[in-house]
Parts: sequence; structure tokens; C-alpha cells
Amino acid sequence: MDKIIIVMYHEISTKIEHPFSNALCTSVERFEEHLNFYSTNFSIVSAKNINIKTEKTKLLITFDDGYVGNYLYAAPLLRKYNVPALFFITTGFIDRTSSYWIFIVKNMSNKRLALFLIKHNPIALLLAIIKGNSLYKVVKKCFKYSYIKELNKLYSGVGFDKYFLSWSQINDLKNDNLFEIGAHTISHAVLSRLSYTDQLYEIKKSIHCLENRLGVRIEHFSYPFGDENDLNESSKSICKELGVFAYTTQKGNNLLFDKQGIKRIGIHNDTVSELNKKINKYL
Repeated sequence: MDKIIIVMYHEISTKIEHPFSNALCTSVERFEEHLNFYSTNFSIVSAKNINIKTEKTKLLITFDDGYVGNYLYAAPLLRKYNVPALFFITTGFIDRTSSYWIFIVKNMSNKRLALFLIKHNPIALLLAIIKGNSLYKVVKKCFKYSYIKELNKLYSGVGFDKYFLSWSQINDLKNDNLFEIGAHTISHAVLSRLSYTDQLYEIKKSIHCLENRLGVRIEHFSYPFGDENDLNESSKSICKELGVFAYTTQKGNNLLFDKQGIKRIGIHNDTVSELNKKINKYL
């Protein structure tokens, strides 16, 4: 069968607690239940073998961002069940070479959030005050699309290194034949809001960074956020030019298999019943 289901995780953790959104976490126990479900109902394939013919519907497991829990908890379970996986790494997060702007915003004081909104979007600040909205949520919405470099200069507080993989851990994953490494930009920017030149820099440099440090060819890339408004034709053309498979967060089964618009189904701390319903829509 040519139908390919690709599932997307963020972090596997011993507790459902994430500095951005708890929805991004899957518990260790739940993830093992998911692996049992996948092993029973699908032919689980690696990214390098995604085009092989199988009797059952093919399924590929992916992880975004590069959270340390995927090394500590996901990898041992994947090895236990002999299940391959693809890990997308945001290179700017490795060994805390920069911070994730979401974390920065969440750890800014209300005063600093207000000052930032006065400078960049005073109307949003006024509406937030009138409606009684959380300044954090307002700023997060505004800055999802810009000011990433400026935000990275603002914050040097909480140590974000504990959330993300180190080079040593990534290299360990790379050395396991079950696993493959993909790129996920440098700063987790929304590509559609960047110029062509800046998009090329984010995509190409993240790929080359991983290739140079790990000594392997990087053939897979995932778009940050990955919805239809978060990438554009420039994003896809750059990935095509670089010869990489590019993954979105748009849901589907990849029957037609657009190599620069690969669809994935986001999985979080779903029960097996919920997981089955999510995937069945695309079988």
C-alpha cells in the first residue's frame, strides 16, 4: 500500500508539564501504549525506507524541536519495541546556544511585556487591557510572527538547556540505526513571515550545521509550526532546491506524497481510543 501515515510528537516526559503548553507532552506510559497500538495495526517504517511496499498501511514516527525527554524516555522505548523514528532538531536550541522565544516571553514580567507591546503593537496592548486578556497570551500571539532576534537579546535568565538535547545526545541518537536526524531551522521562526534570504539562512544553515557536526547527510526538514499560513512557496522551493523531504503539521495520509508538503497528524497525551479516532480519519 502507498498510503503513509506520519505522526508527530513533541516531548515524551515523566510528567505532563511543559513551559510552553502541556498539550505538547506525552507521558511515558501513554507513549508505550501508542507504540503497542502502532505495532499491531501498522507497518512502522523509517524515514529512509518510507517508499517501501508493505501489506499494512505504513506509519512513520517523528518528533519536533529536540526536547531532551525524547532522548531520556522515548528512545529507550523505541529501542525496546525495535521501532524507528525521525527526530527534527532546532539547532539554535542545542546546548543552549539560543533560547526559544516562547520561553522568553513566558518569563518576562508584565511590565516588560507591556513596554514591548507599546513599542511594537500598542493597539494589542489597549485591547488586552480592555478585554482583561493575559498579556502573555497577547504577546505570544503577536510575536509568533516576528521579533525573534530581538527577543533572544532580551533574556538571559532561566536555563533552557535542561529542556533540549545536547550535541552528545544527538550524536548518540544518530549512531543508532533505528533513528534518523532531521533539521527544524535555527530559531524556530515562522518562515512565511521571513524574506526569502532569511528563510534560506534558517533552513540551509540548520541543515549544514547538523551535517557538519554529525557527519551525515540530512535529508529531512520540518517547518516550524507547519500550518499552511506558517510556510509559503519560497519555503517549499528552498527545500526542493536543497533536496530535502519537508514536513508540515497539516493533517493527511500522504497518498499523493508531495515531498515538500508532507502531512502529519499531531499526537499528544491521547488515549489509545483517541489516537485511533485521530488516525482513522485518514485511513
